[in-house]
Order: sequence, then C-alpha cells, then structure tokens
Amino acid sequence: MTFLKLLIMIAVFVWLTWIVDRILTKKFNIQKRKERWYRPHNSVHKWGERTILLIFVCIYPILIFYDDLSINPNYGLFSFLVVLNLFRTIMEWKYDRESKEYIRTLASLILLPAMVVTIELVVRHHL
Repeated sequence: MTFLKLLIMIAVFVWLTWIVDRILTKKFNIQKRKERWYRPHNSVHKWGERTILLIFVCIYPILIFYDDLSINPNYGLFSFLVVLNLFRTIMEWKYDRESKEYIRTLASLILLPAMVVTIELVVRHHL
C-alpha cells in the first residue's frame, strides 16, 4: 500500500468525522465551545485524564521495548485513546449534560476505532 493511499484514507475519515460532527451539532443544537482547546469540567475530570495519561506514559515504553510481549504497541496507543475518550464522554455527560458536548465526543469515540481498524486491515491485507 502506498503512502498516498494511506493519506487518502485518513483524509476520508477526517472528512467523515467532520460531516458527522456537523450533522450532530445541527440535529442536537450543540453550542460551539468558546475555548479553542479542550478544558476539563472539574478537578475530578482534570486529574482523571492526567492519571490515564500517566498510566499510558508508563506502560507504552514497555509495550515498545519489551520483546517477549506479543502485543502490538499500536494496540496500546489505540486503547489509550479509547479509554481517554470514554472517560471524557462520561465526565461531559455527568457534569455538563445540558451542553450536549458528550454526544460529539461519543461519536468520535465510535469513529476513531472504526478508522484505526479499517486502516489496520487495509495495511495488513494490502487492499
């Protein structure tokens, strides 16, 4: 598989994510965030995300450098992103339900694994 095909696949998924985000924003009347970067809703949210990040930073090098493990390091990265987005979705739903931002985060939680699995399958089978 050429690098160009991989870039095209990623671009298609980014475009699809953007389209889904726009549709959800209009359908559920989700307000745009005022901040440019994501901000946690409270200290539980902030420290929860930091803890997840710290666990990832400690475990990921083991997945990369420890040869006896038969685990692909990409699965560690994938798991981190899924757990982080799942935690973020729960925190948004619990502490800021009226903004409905959790709907968009949940959609990205669904689309991210779909993108990763599709790209992994295509790269493995050279379709």
